[in-house]
Amino acid sequence: LQPLIDLLDQEGIPHVWSDVGVAHVLMFETEERILAADWYDIYGAGGIVRFPDVPLEIAAAERVAFVEVVLPGQTATPFEAAFAASGVPFTVHRVAPDLLVIIPQAPIDPALLGDGIGYQF
Repeated sequence: LQPLIDLLDQEGIPHVWSDVGVAHVLMFETEERILAADWYDIYGAGGIVRFPDVPLEIAAAERVAFVEVVLPGQTATPFEAAFAASGVPFTVHRVAPDLLVIIPQAPIDPALLGDGIGYQF
């Protein structure tokens, strides 16, 4: 995950919504310097909140990155379409190993992204 960590550090973003597999490893690798949680698992699917304070801190953060695992060469994901439909300007980065990183230029409630934030795998 070092390329992702490097990008987040470069952008000055210590808060991330992602899937649980990426989120927990990201927090471990950065010794919780970067906080990450799976919004869909917690709120969309009613899953277990493993670190109760983390999603609250992410939700209150001024800048948040959204990270999704994608297939090599995959384009036009539901994730990108959901952001495009939101009307909030954003930048897109692709980092190894096959991660799509979306950085909104304004705060956005993940609930407004609908099924696009459900993560495809």
